[in-house]
Amino acid sequence: MPKGAKDCPACGATVGCRSHECDCGHLFKSAIAGTPEHERNEEPGFFPVSGYTITTPAGKCPVAFEGDLESWVGHLQSHCEPNRYAASALRYWLRGLVNVDEYKALAPGLPALCGEGA
Repeated sequence: MPKGAKDCPACGATVGCRSHECDCGHLFKSAIAGTPEHERNEEPGFFPVSGYTITTPAGKCPVAFEGDLESWVGHLQSHCEPNRYAASALRYWLRGLVNVDEYKALAPGLPALCGEGA
């Protein structure tokens, strides 16, 4: 078989390496690099693995801060169930959502709301 060609198992003809079908009608299977997004079982935006703590979030905060720290933390924690966000992840987002003075007042309460403090 010459370089850059493949043999048809049905008729024995030599076809180009990028051919998907032989003249006899035989279909060559393509190698699949990965599963396309539309064939995955998980819903977009949800975590496929469960039971871990997210310490460093990616992207912007999925929940707007509207003044009440406890409800904001509760909504974020329910957003990522069955996983949970660590206080460090919430501090990262809180820095960008409130001014410096509010951040200094609110940040110390995050570990207790995340179940990390004594």
